[in-house]
Amino acid sequence: MSLLELPNEVLEYILRFLPVHSTISVSKTCRRLNEISKIDTLWQHFCLTDYQVSCKTGWDISFQDIYSKVLKNYGFFGWKRLALIPYGGLVHVCWVQGEIEIGAYVPISEIRPDDGLSCEKLFSIQWNENTANVELLCMQNRSGPKPALLIQGGKYPLLKCADNECYKNHKRKVESSKYRTNRRFTCGFKDYEHAFSNCDLHQGFNVPLLPLCFPTLADQRRSPIQLGLYAASYGPHGVEILNFMMNEANPFILEGLKISGDPNVPAGNISVEVYLDKPVILGADDQDSIEAMILADISRDEGSYQALLNSSNNNIHMRQPFSLPSGVVDRSENVPQACTARYLACGTIAGDLFTSPGKCRCHFVKFGDTFFGVLWLELFCFSAFHKVSTIPAPSRS
Repeated sequence: MSLLELPNEVLEYILRFLPVHSTISVSKTCRRLNEISKIDTLWQHFCLTDYQVSCKTGWDISFQDIYSKVLKNYGFFGWKRLALIPYGGLVHVCWVQGEIEIGAYVPISEIRPDDGLSCEKLFSIQWNENTANVELLCMQNRSGPKPALLIQGGKYPLLKCADNECYKNHKRKVESSKYRTNRRFTCGFKDYEHAFSNCDLHQGFNVPLLPLCFPTLADQRRSPIQLGLYAASYGPHGVEILNFMMNEANPFILEGLKISGDPNVPAGNISVEVYLDKPVILGADDQDSIEAMILADISRDEGSYQALLNSSNNNIHMRQPFSLPSGVVDRSENVPQACTARYLACGTIAGDLFTSPGKCRCHFVKFGDTFFGVLWLELFCFSAFHKVSTIPAPSRS
């Protein structure tokens, strides 16, 4: 019995186990296999397997066209980092009814990080029936949608408004000239230094997209908090978004990467490093003054950290009272009077345009699995971090 003696349904089922490029090769061997390779349910399977797309509502084309003309070039779905200096941003690319939406998620409030995020549509990728081709639209103009471009050939996708008037009519004020002058400032995104080497990462109507890292189960087991996205108030800079992950090289360092940033410390830089091998316990009297806390950190015996780490009842022993020292500016509301753990940490600080960057002594204070604070000792301020847990649906406007 030869392969071609099998029913069409069986042959289609067999083709599902092949990658797309192999299916295309098989389709060239004979007329019958060519016809079977065009069955739309087969391409619906490929869309689901390769891009997790199972519905074509609003797309008046076949699943084969969706795969070959849309998903193959524009199927970079999921959460991304907006690689714009200095402000960055959190971006989501998703398949919705009749379009691929690229939306930016920004804090609702400039002072309250626990208010959540709102979505602002940046670009839309649609099928144009008149041209029988994909159409890219920039949604960032006050005057309405404008043509857009996808710049390919680089390591990661970059979407750009193709309209020359976009800069003038941009919904958000874009300050690009002063950010090109400082070499240290413009070398952000150190983990992807050459991803956009030939592109301008300062113009806000461009959307260069870097991947957003997600934690492994092993990382999550080592972390005292739920890893992922958190929002916190950064004083006059407003609410910023950080991604907290375990350091790849050092299993005892928890670090917060700036997804959104500011002119002092731009997006793409580590804002907070937490030393999980340096737990501390402070009584109420030990928290009266910043000066005393800094002195205690400097003079603390290394053996005290190990004693806490070796304790069989570590979680119980780490519980302690919490209060803000005299003179500290509180950027949050309703801070608990007790915490479940405290660790030494350091934060990145810098002048305008990331000049004279340095480290600031900090305390990482855990209140719960999704709520913690950072006490910036040398800055005399406290920031509360809230897990970004509820993501709103993209706007349909």
